[in-house]
Amino acid sequence: MIPNHHAVVPVNLYQQAVIHAMVLVEQKKEQGKIVAQFPFAKAFFRVLNEGRSQIKANDIRLIASNYPVCRKTAAF
Repeated sequence: MIPNHHAVVPVNLYQQAVIHAMVLVEQKKEQGKIVAQFPFAKAFFRVLNEGRSQIKANDIRLIASNYPVCRKTAAF
């Protein structure tokens, strides 16, 4: 059996999102469009979030479980 990290077809949601994000950014570059800062990261999260361009802390926690949780306390 082929290990997941050697698979030709992405079996993981994150692997699939990375491949899709790379294609999107490369298409923009080929079209001569200006790409933003960190284009691959932004495209990756856009693919994972089904088109939403805003990256939230919960989105980052899906990828990096050690991302700190900021708990807001109500002022009395």
